[in-house]
Amino acid sequence: MIRLSTLFCMVMIPLCCTAENAYARRGISIPIFFGYSEEMVDIVELPSNVAPVVEAELGRAVKVAFVYERAHLFWLNLWTWNGRHVLHSGDQYWEPDSNVWRKLIGGAPSARYGSPMLYRIPVLPALLALGIAGYAFNKRFLNSGRDQLDVLMNDSRYMQSVATIFRRGDDGRFVTVIDEQRFLVAKDQLISHGIDPRSAEVNLRTISDTILAKTNSQIDDSFAVASNYDQQGELRSSSLIYSKLISTLPTDDERLAYAKTCLASIDERLRVNVGKND
Repeated sequence: MIRLSTLFCMVMIPLCCTAENAYARRGISIPIFFGYSEEMVDIVELPSNVAPVVEAELGRAVKVAFVYERAHLFWLNLWTWNGRHVLHSGDQYWEPDSNVWRKLIGGAPSARYGSPMLYRIPVLPALLALGIAGYAFNKRFLNSGRDQLDVLMNDSRYMQSVATIFRRGDDGRFVTVIDEQRFLVAKDQLISHGIDPRSAEVNLRTISDTILAKTNSQIDDSFAVASNYDQQGELRSSSLIYSKLISTLPTDDERLAYAKTCLASIDERLRVNVGKND
């Protein structure tokens, strides 16, 4: 068994030759929130059979630490490099070679202690990985869904069934809510063309919901344009849009009553303006 005094001589001579100021290479942030610096993370105390000897000779306790270079944004590590295990005390650290580490802790510190997660996974690579994963997800699932919808929208069988669902009456009013009876008829049409019932149900529902969402969005946009004309004092333009909405909204659509109220208000102001001009 190696005597502690012998161990100290074997350890401290190479340690003292590699002592560095722990803050000597800290960079100046340019600008303040972004910069380069050297970061120190304490990991563990030295083994109990070595720590007293090292502390007695140095007059200070040392710990096994991990030091690395980093580019940072505020406190976040954008990129890290040059990580290594050291012995750390106060404002100094020492970088033992592999032989010294073996005598101190019985092996390489990287195998025994690993490295901090913030060193292994800095923010920039993590963001890049998330971006790549998000792009792959979008490409795999969202784009494939849109591609599939495009295929269905160009299938004459589905277009015939969609026409059944969204067929307007003689009054030319929009379809803003799916009529389930019409939907079932349209689904049966697809089944009669040899399409699997489950696929017919799912695909037809997807197409119908997409068309319905677009229709309602366009109607809401028309209300917004009419309101904008009203606020700008262009009453006749606003009146034309509300009139068109009233003539095309279904009678059971709650927006119809609102359009009628708006049109009545505008027409009243138009009459007042005409009276003033007369």
